Amino acid sequence: MKRERTLFLIDRRRRVRKYLYALITVCATCIVAVMALE
Repeated sequence: MKRERTLFLIDRRRRVRKYLYALITVCATCIVAVMALE
């Protein structure tokens, strides 16, 4: 039971990291677009 919980937490952390990378990518794209427009 304890092992399953640990695996679940690791999986959740991995998912959160994926969301973070996606957010950073979107922000970077927006910054580049703004710089190109100016």
